[in-house]
Amino acid sequence: MMPLKIGCRHIWPTSLLCITLLLSVLSGCELVPSRPEAVFILYRERMKSDNVNEARKMLNEESMTMALDLASRYKLELPPEDSVLLNILDPQNSPVVTMLEDRFALIHVRTLKGSLRLVRLVRQDTKSHWKINITEELKSFQTFLEAQEALDMMREKAGEYAASWKAFSDQIDRMNVAEDPASKSLLNKQMKKSKAEKSDKEKKKQ
Repeated sequence: MMPLKIGCRHIWPTSLLCITLLLSVLSGCELVPSRPEAVFILYRERMKSDNVNEARKMLNEESMTMALDLASRYKLELPPEDSVLLNILDPQNSPVVTMLEDRFALIHVRTLKGSLRLVRLVRQDTKSHWKINITEELKSFQTFLEAQEALDMMREKAGEYAASWKAFSDQIDRMNVAEDPASKSLLNKQMKKSKAEKSDKEKKKQ
């Protein structure tokens, strides 16, 4: 009986270890889906739960770099991914795969307004995990932010120009004060008197 008890003691921890490893593998499979539509669903759930850092791990490298850069450069109320995927992250309906190749996939996602949007997924090879590629959308968003920034700068410069022009105009007005009627009448009398004196002098010379 003693060897059996010893054997059971050795068997139980080994079985527990195997079960733990199996659960870890299964959970790993759930965290990294193999189907592109399932990858997007998991990404959408992470974004909806404000788990942005984990969601960004599911973007391809270029998209993740751009998202981080835009978030650091501009004061945005929401992550840039939320802006470029507006009305896509909220719906509960399942995405539909419209194209599936070894390293490229396209899925259709219905928006809140009922229209369809395409989302691209890529991977390095058939053994790699699918990554969401929103580089083009982020580039368009960056162009919009740059244009908005330029417009704000133009408005600021226009305000500075308007203030400078007003100050210059006020200075000109002070330099060219309009003459009142009394001053104009006095000037005319002085001019007439000067002409009369000049005429008298010319007559005396004759």
